[in-house]
Amino acid sequence: MQQIKASESVETQLSDRRRLFQNLCDEKGDPQHERNRNPRAIS
Repeated sequence: MQQIKASESVETQLSDRRRLFQNLCDEKGDPQHERNRNPRAIS
């Protein structure tokens, strides 16, 4: 049980970091991430 909870917390941490990284890329206006996430953002 402990190991399963630990692995789940690690998974959530990785997903949170990935989301934060995506947000940073979006704020910087990285064209690849903009194109992948929101096609309408291209102008």
